Amino acid sequence: MLVLREHGQLDERVAGERARLAQFRHGVAKTASVPSPPTAPLSEGEIRPAVAVARVLQRDWLALFGALETAMADPGVALLSVEQDAARGPLKLAGEARNLPEVFALIHRLESGGVLRDVRLANYDFRSSGSVQVVGFVLGAHWEGGP
Repeated sequence: MLVLREHGQLDERVAGERARLAQFRHGVAKTASVPSPPTAPLSEGEIRPAVAVARVLQRDWLALFGALETAMADPGVALLSVEQDAARGPLKLAGEARNLPEVFALIHRLESGGVLRDVRLANYDFRSSGSVQVVGFVLGAHWEGGP
């Protein structure tokens, strides 16, 4: 008797879930069939930023990050930030190293990686990180990065 009662309760629960599923499917079908409102043509001022973003998204980011990872093989160098100017294409890399020769070696590895060109030391400074003196640096580079 107890088994029959539980079976009946489960049947009711399944029927309720099926009804909820049918309502959900009907709601999805209803929203999918609603046409989107017509949009006005974009102005020149709206198109330029959109094109710049599209160019950035179409770049070969995997190749860039792979080249950066390969160049960062020296444990004495740490890359802290990567910034890219979408409109002009230059790349700005900021980091820290134990000394200037490690920074110059990083520049050489980045240029020989084939992804970046014209890698230049834009700025550097000596600072203390705890009891250790490090060299903070900013590099500039050109990255075409086409797909």
